[in-house]
Amino acid sequence: LDNNQLTTLAPLATLLKLTQLSVSKNQITDLQPVAGLSLLNTLNASENQLSDITPLTTLPLTGLNIASNNISDLT
Repeated sequence: LDNNQLTTLAPLATLLKLTQLSVSKNQITDLQPVAGLSLLNTLNASENQLSDITPLTTLPLTGLNIASNNISDLT
């Protein structure tokens, strides 16, 4: 789903068996819709408009790319 001018991940929230997701080069601002994807282990959300990655804290991510966003707090 890279480079598609996406602004929301809400339609993906029901894909509970999703293990990998690449949504780079979009206009996404909120990762909350993927917070419930408990099998998601790889996420590429680089080059978006993210500022908060808190929704990712409960995911079993082994691969994460969030480069080129506006993230201000990594705690």
